[in-house]
Amino acid sequence: MSYEFVRLKSASLSLVGGSGELRSHLNVSVKVKNVAYSKDVQIHYRGQCDSVWQDKPLTWKGNFGNYDVFALEPALDLDATQFVEFAIRFVAGGTTYWDDNSSANYSLVPSAGALTGDNVTLSFANLVFGGTPGSSYVTGIAGEILVNNISYSKNVGVRHSSAGWTSSVDIGASYSQSFGGGSLERWIFGRNLSPEAFGRGEFAVYCQSGETGQCFWDDNFTQNYDMRYRERLE
Repeated sequence: MSYEFVRLKSASLSLVGGSGELRSHLNVSVKVKNVAYSKDVQIHYRGQCDSVWQDKPLTWKGNFGNYDVFALEPALDLDATQFVEFAIRFVAGGTTYWDDNSSANYSLVPSAGALTGDNVTLSFANLVFGGTPGSSYVTGIAGEILVNNISYSKNVGVRHSSAGWTSSVDIGASYSQSFGGGSLERWIFGRNLSPEAFGRGEFAVYCQSGETGQCFWDDNFTQNYDMRYRERLE
């Protein structure tokens, strides 16, 4: 596992079609650390009855300063497969990195058809502008966190600092909805959504199990997320 360099953002397996012709479609989104200009990101996968692993390249979707986002585009058609197992391979600067879910690989079935990497991932964040339309006055940050449904009780939120981490504050996120058969949840945070609004600065997102107390983090490959010089992160 190389969470310092590559991390599954989200994955979902869905059934499409009808009249006895259902097909499985796999969607995958991945974050990679911006360690080199040239990057090769692929999904390494096999279906339910496949003994041979296959590879499919992911498409670059955008650069966000110190990381890039890649995705399967279009979705991967797996015929009528009801199960898929996969890992993510990232090659840059002559070095290969993996996100293989702590050597267990990721797996999906349509009934529990969505997940995120290491149980918590920033989905997106936006600067919020106030005043009249077109205003450049920043009034806060708002965004969304994806978390695996690891327990009924959980504490999800943002750790934010506008002072170079000489001080920080934890800001709770609010549950929004479940999807993927209840296996994945969306939580929202930020202006008008959380107990405390916050503005430009650095932050990381977390999810803590209310049953075990274990805490999981997405800190952007130990770099944290920084919104001081951009309006959106994904």
